[in-house]
Amino acid sequence: MARPLPLAPTTGKSTTLRLYSLRSPHMLNFHLAWFAFFSAFTSWFALNPLMKSTIAPDLGIDEHVAASADITNVASTIFFRMVMGVVTDKVGPRRAMAVILVCGAVPVGLTGLVSGGTGLVTVRFFMGVLGAAFVPCQYWTTTFFSKKIVGTANAVAGGWGNMGGGATFLIMPHVFAGLVSAGLSSSAAWRVALVVPVGICWFAAAMCFFLGTDKPERGLPVDA
Repeated sequence: MARPLPLAPTTGKSTTLRLYSLRSPHMLNFHLAWFAFFSAFTSWFALNPLMKSTIAPDLGIDEHVAASADITNVASTIFFRMVMGVVTDKVGPRRAMAVILVCGAVPVGLTGLVSGGTGLVTVRFFMGVLGAAFVPCQYWTTTFFSKKIVGTANAVAGGWGNMGGGATFLIMPHVFAGLVSAGLSSSAAWRVALVVPVGICWFAAAMCFFLGTDKPERGLPVDA
């Protein structure tokens, strides 16, 4: 049986970080936080690995339009992070993260219907909401870990979450190549491939909403 985490007596926050543990509520919510962040970043950057080689030529756009779409995607997250900061304060990190993942997956999926530069810039703007996953992730881990360890918890959750931006460069080209090998045209394959990041986001959202909690119980005794 897993050994209980030592907790701060007045807040119920954990004073240690056991990465191998899924013990509820502290470590379970820690892993939900970083995995949701990871999923959001995987989807946020899902177009980038295929943009230059496949998506831009298929849409008939030049590198300037593609760059504008990328800039819009990153810039819009500044606005969405401010909005989600307020939302997280109101509804808690669990619900806020679920909202980001569900809503952010929609423009990712709708990208498959885009036929030109204007549509690409538009969906990339709304995909910026996925970059706001950073906000509830850090809020979540701060809620469950005491000042003795919260910096480490935030750093690990943030670092592992950011890996999603790199993982998508491994995932999307392989999914695309597999679909082409299955007989789809390159134009159809990159569009169908977007089902994968959408599914990842919605799966993570369901896990956060149904398995997560917003805060630890208060006043729990310190485990000896």
